[in-house]
Amino acid sequence: MDYPAAEVRYSDEVQLQGNLMDGNINFVIGGFASYEGYPNAREVCHSSTSLSIFGAPPPCSLNDSITLSQGVFGQATINLGIVSPTLEGLNLTAGYRQNWDYQKQKTRSVNRVTGACSSNEANADCYLIQSNEWAAPGWTFGLDYQIQPEQMVYVTASRAYSRGSFNSPNLPDSLRVVEPQFNTNLEGGIKSDWELGSTSLRTNAAVFFNGFDNVQENVTGAYTDAEGNRRISGVLLNAAKAHIYGAELTFQWIISDQFELSGAYSYSKAKYKEYESFNPITGEPESLTHRRYPFHADHSGNITVKYNLPVDQSWGDMSVAATATLMSDEVPLDDGSPVQPFNRSKLDLRADWTDMYGYPLDFSLSVTNVTNKRYSLIGFNLYQTLGILTTTGRNPA
Repeated sequence: MDYPAAEVRYSDEVQLQGNLMDGNINFVIGGFASYEGYPNAREVCHSSTSLSIFGAPPPCSLNDSITLSQGVFGQATINLGIVSPTLEGLNLTAGYRQNWDYQKQKTRSVNRVTGACSSNEANADCYLIQSNEWAAPGWTFGLDYQIQPEQMVYVTASRAYSRGSFNSPNLPDSLRVVEPQFNTNLEGGIKSDWELGSTSLRTNAAVFFNGFDNVQENVTGAYTDAEGNRRISGVLLNAAKAHIYGAELTFQWIISDQFELSGAYSYSKAKYKEYESFNPITGEPESLTHRRYPFHADHSGNITVKYNLPVDQSWGDMSVAATATLMSDEVPLDDGSPVQPFNRSKLDLRADWTDMYGYPLDFSLSVTNVTNKRYSLIGFNLYQTLGILTTTGRNPA
């Protein structure tokens, strides 16, 4: 069997960091560039992205693509106390990022038996060439204020961008280009240190809101190739809007030299606000707004108990810890498949030995998912086209 050529990736980033006015202004500026491509792409007679049905053989295919990404960025944090003494302790952070992305894809797909072209709208040599450019800014703003040495409050707002991509070249033209996804994030919180008798407690509490535009979601669709064969392919569609909002709390409690207790809890609600799309099989308009947001648990949390062993200091530091992770149910798909909800709760154990006998040597031993908790992972999803769905068991990550 032939195998496709290996992918080649290059990336580089340069940064200039510094401070001004006696450290009251800290800044970073820079740029980045990356390349992904298949310099030795060749035709292979198997396909991992397409499944033939109704007796049609899988095609021989070539996929030669390049992706170029580049951008510039800058961010600065200013102590506003340099403007007025009454603003001492109030810091302003502002940043900007500009992204440019380009992708070009050259594909060829032929029937491995007859040699006939399988690509819709391909040229006379059965090559289909498509390219697209995407560009968008990203930004961040934040304020933090040191109320007192033990307490700080903050608010942040940011916007990020995920580049677009291409679906299978065999699909209709209206389904080939996937537009970028945008995320606007708002967050506010308070960080505090507390002295409770002879113990120390650190807490962080926050509320957040994430708004997504053009959410990129995978579904499975069928199409007819140039020879009239019915085929199946993954289709990435842009959902209109989705929101995730909630609150979270983290803490670290140092009870004594031997015992530490830490943990986190998060409540978040995720749902589609608008998801007016179309059926990838029939092409008819279809509302998907009612679908449940995939891979999202409304409640999640963890708690860690750590015990520092009372060993001779010349041995180094030894500790053992247990972490329990608890999550409410979530679903892995949003395409209406009859998949049972699952949760990824688990128990992990860990032992550490640092600075072994005064030397810069550390040793760690960890056991994850001690109770061997398992959940179903989607393996092969053709529910929307053939009504077929396979699952496999998997341990929580």
